[in-house]
Amino acid sequence: MLRLLLVLLLSLPAVALADSDHDRALLLRHQGEVLPFSDILRSVAETYRGQVLEVELKEHKPHPVYEIEMLGDDSIIREISVDAVNGKILKAEED
Repeated sequence: MLRLLLVLLLSLPAVALADSDHDRALLLRHQGEVLPFSDILRSVAETYRGQVLEVELKEHKPHPVYEIEMLGDDSIIREISVDAVNGKILKAEED
C-alpha cells in the first residue's frame, strides 16, 4: 500500500493537471478548503491500483470534486470522482 502511494506520488509530475485547475487547487488548499492531493491519492489507492493519467478539479455542489483518470493494473481506464473536501470516492466509471 505504501509502495503504491509512493509510486503514485513519484508519478505526479507526469500527471496532466490544467494550469487553471492547478492554480485553483493550490489556492483552495492554502485556504484550507480542500484536502492535499496526496490525501486524495491515498484515498483512491485504498480501492484502486494503477497509474494516474489526468486530474481535473471541477466545481460541484456542495464541494469541489477531483476527477482522476487512472489506468488500472487490470488495464482498465477509469474516471474516479473524489470529493476534494473529505476525500470520499463519489463514483468510478470505466471508460
